[in-house]
Amino acid sequence: MRWLILVAVAGSTLASKLTPPVLPLIVRNPYLSTWLGDARQPPWHEWPMFWTGERIGFSVMVTVPGSGNVYPLLGRPQDSLSLDTHAEYNVTFPAYLGAQFDASTTNFTYSIPAPQSLSKSTKPVELTLSFLSPITPTSTLRQSIPASYMTVHVKGSFDVNLYVDLNGQWVSGNRRSQIVWDLAHQQLGKSDKGLKTWQIRRETELLLSEERDQAEWGTLHFTAPSDLRHEAGTSGIVRPRFARTGTLQNAIDDDYRGIMEDEPIFAFSKWFLLNSSLPSELPTTDSVMFSIALIQNPVAQYASARGLTFMRPLWASWLSSVTDLLNFHYLDYATASSLATNYSAQLAIDAYKSGSDDYVDIVALTARQVMGATVFSGTPDDPILFLKEISSNGNFQTID
Repeated sequence: MRWLILVAVAGSTLASKLTPPVLPLIVRNPYLSTWLGDARQPPWHEWPMFWTGERIGFSVMVTVPGSGNVYPLLGRPQDSLSLDTHAEYNVTFPAYLGAQFDASTTNFTYSIPAPQSLSKSTKPVELTLSFLSPITPTSTLRQSIPASYMTVHVKGSFDVNLYVDLNGQWVSGNRRSQIVWDLAHQQLGKSDKGLKTWQIRRETELLLSEERDQAEWGTLHFTAPSDLRHEAGTSGIVRPRFARTGTLQNAIDDDYRGIMEDEPIFAFSKWFLLNSSLPSELPTTDSVMFSIALIQNPVAQYASARGLTFMRPLWASWLSSVTDLLNFHYLDYATASSLATNYSAQLAIDAYKSGSDDYVDIVALTARQVMGATVFSGTPDDPILFLKEISSNGNFQTID
């Protein structure tokens, strides 16, 4: 099916040379803006952060069946694993091969060593985490969508089990906020394939309010293919159990509570079966794609000529529901990626004319930073781009 093969183009080679201290991960607007701080360290050195520097829960790890080894890749899931007094696994770290980026994409690449039970000639699995927040000047619709992609690519000849989770810090700047969650299922056309989406929000949303610059209204949507396994539960239980078993329970803890009260997390897992059909010395490639969206309506309050007006998101001019938006965004990966790649290539050409290779990288890094300060509203014929105030009171479009 088309939607299953779109992610195959995500692993294109990027050619950045600088090693910046911070790298963009999921960056679409002032309230969906997740970065890797301490980016000169391996990605498992610290938790990712909101643009203000506040740490948020976002972790990735893999296990290798039969080896007893667990490899943290992003965030610090190892903090939960260290609390497991009955651990039957070893927390170890992969070889980190570094980061590459352009105007829309950040890639982290790792080498996962083969288990000792295999031949000494077995090569490591190469794994890449690819984060795409597409900048698409030729498509206002796509640029207005408050969602980004994360694709995991693997290449090798032995199996690995993937785990990804996030927590409630994405929907509130107050760690004591009460949150609620659910898992929704969507079919894709007439296919028997579909998507599953974690939906997380504050129990009591505070419309157009902020806490530490984070929005206190809106719903986070964390989407994956429907054949992945899922689980919502306490971080200190879900992560260690995955480390022991290599899978999730397809279970949902419905004891709604505070963000850091027996920290609820929302996870997906996937088995990458890389050695099931070919001789062990021949590598197999596979991938899986996730999307992360923060849906808010209204997106701003506008002091227009007719008075204070709640402004709806611009994407709603084309897509009639949140489900339509999520499905369109997920299935649109190939087009969004192509448009973003074209923009990155042209930006690099223009930047090089004005500077050097280093300047190309600097301009590429600032692209998501600039667009991540904006929110789209209005209509297709009269779009409005709101620019976030970052200093005092959370206003947009201030004139000083």
